[in-house]
Amino acid sequence: QLMRNTNVLIGMHGAGLTFLPFLADYAVVIELNKYRHKKSNKYHYRNLAAWSGKEYIVWQNPIKADEIDLSCTRVPPQQFRALVQQAVGMLKERS
Repeated sequence: QLMRNTNVLIGMHGAGLTFLPFLADYAVVIELNKYRHKKSNKYHYRNLAAWSGKEYIVWQNPIKADEIDLSCTRVPPQQFRALVQQAVGMLKERS
């Protein structure tokens, strides 16, 4: 029920994004990727979003210094805000 009532799902590349088919029909998914995350053959969440009729946005960390350790990526607040604003714009277009 929680996922069905979610309009925007934001998550790092990983298993948590597999819940995206259960989102609201008009939902938007934002996938965050680490610095130098290999892009080749890493389209499963984009494809899953397309197959389930969800909008999809991807962000790739461009700054190596924003990788704090193997498990922590810093997303600059202005970039995070821009991603959320883009998602809200997509929601407005779909409603």
